Parts: sequence; structure tokens; C-alpha cells
Amino acid sequence: MKLTLRKQKQLYKRAAKAIEDYADRPDIVDIEFGLKLVDGLITDELCIRFNVRKKMSTKSLRSNLVLPNEIAGFKTDVVDFDNRLQILVLPPRTKIRPLIGGSQILSQIFLADPYAYGTLGAVMTLNGTYVGITNYHVLYGSIPAQMVQTDYAGKCRIFQHLHDTKSINSIGVASTVFDQALDFALIGIEEPVNLTQSLNGFPGVIKQIIPVDPIYGQTKVKKTGATSGITYGIVYGQSLRNPARFPIISDPNFQDKNLPLSLDGDSGSLWIVNDNDTNIKIVGLHCQGDGETNAVATSITSILNAVKKQTHEIYEN
Repeated sequence: MKLTLRKQKQLYKRAAKAIEDYADRPDIVDIEFGLKLVDGLITDELCIRFNVRKKMSTKSLRSNLVLPNEIAGFKTDVVDFDNRLQILVLPPRTKIRPLIGGSQILSQIFLADPYAYGTLGAVMTLNGTYVGITNYHVLYGSIPAQMVQTDYAGKCRIFQHLHDTKSINSIGVASTVFDQALDFALIGIEEPVNLTQSLNGFPGVIKQIIPVDPIYGQTKVKKTGATSGITYGIVYGQSLRNPARFPIISDPNFQDKNLPLSLDGDSGSLWIVNDNDTNIKIVGLHCQGDGETNAVATSITSILNAVKKQTHEIYEN
């Protein structure tokens, strides 16, 4: 099936309504709507995919836990992908100046040994000032949003290299703009930035934020993670529990099959459309991966809507 974005949204709504009875089951990690995978490759068959904590044979399950083969006209699939937050517990040692996206960053909160770092997705402008974007969990871990608002936002210093007492490796301060549910946070950048290359390893600059809502199986993407470097994937679905999340699988036409799609330390990197356009088009913010062929990203459209609501401003360059 050759999907259009309009048709995809219609079918997604139908699937979301159909899985309401399964949405709160504790044995199910997530429920996705998208293209079925066979031997790790995308097919053209739409399905409802249940990601469970442990995949078991139907014979070993109680009858009330067996998932149906079909729901609302959609075939079902059961997987046990182990997608995790991808912070790397090692001290960062590379200092990059001027700053570019794809570089490693470290929050003041995690200065105690062992260090825990993630990725600075990109440097952009908001209301005439430079800001960086990364995951909420990269800056704050599992600290509740209310505590972040009162104790850390606007105060927590962010480093691009090992901390020192003079703070000469600081790149800025955590912004008051963040969202724990969408897993994003902004950083007020105080260091010079390199706008001749906004993302490490990719030509082009972010002249303006061009958000792209992906089409399952058709939108090919790439990212620069602080650990894995440049990797390539394909968006192949969308979470029915959290519409802002979508899964990505390795693109066999670009990604080396012997290398992982993402690694610990890549949290916070940006997935952008894999084309040769120097106007970088952003699809989502990387937040999870299994260290092999699967990753999860948060929709950049959802993030920008949250930023606009909080700041009443729109990014521009």
C-alpha cells in the first residue's frame, strides 16, 4: 500500500480506537501502528504491533493474555524490542569549539562519577538567541518536572567536556523550556557556534526549522549520535499509546548491517530526512534504542508545538 499522510492519519485513528481495551495492560510495553516487519525488514502490510516485555508462545500463556490475530481489520504482530534510554555512563573527553549539533554534552546534575552524557541535537535560534536541543532525560534523568521547574531550569549548567572548577568547558544553562512527556529540553547557549555546519558530519545549515511528519516506510532518515556517529534508518510506524513517538529501523540501503543504528550516548540527537538538500528537514528527536537495529524518536512537530505554547515564539534563523 502506497500511503499518503492523509490516509495514514485516518487509518491511525481507526487503529487507536480499536486497541483501547489493551492500552493499560502491564505486560505490554507499547502498542504501535505501522508496517509489519519480517526478518527485520519492512513489508507493505499495515499491522497493529504489540511490544511485550517477554514474547512467549500462546500455549504457555493464560487464555486472557493471548492477543488476537486481527483487530479492526488490521493483522497484529507481537515483538519484544528492548528499547532503552541511551545515555552513556562514561566521562566525555572531546571538546568541540565552535559548537555543532551531534556533539556530546553533560549536565551539571550528573557530574558525580560515573559521568552520564548524551548528544546535543542541534544549535538553533529562538527569539534572537542561540539554543540547543536535547532530551529531558539527558539533562535531568528521572527528576520530576515540578522539581526541575523550581530547582534546575534556568540554573543547571551544561558542559560539552569534563567539568572543571572554572567552568571553562560550560556551553550554557538549561532553559526553562522543556517537557518531560515529550522528553525534550532546551539549553541557552553561551559559546560560539558553527552555523556553516549545523550537524556534525552533514553538509548544510538549519536556516529555519523545517518539520516533517513521516510516512511509514517512505520517510528515510539519518542522524549524528555522539557515540554511533552517522547512522541511517526508516520510520515504519507510530505509537498508539503516545502519538508523538515513532519507531525507526535500520535502512538496509544505507546502514552498515554490522553496525548498530544507535548506541548509549546518542540520546538527544536529531533524526533528519536523508536527502541531499542543504535545507535540513527535521523528523524527530532520538530518545531510545535497542543498541541494534531499532530506535525511537519524538516527533519534532509535537516538540515545536510545545515550544510555541511555552514561549509564544517560533524558531527562526
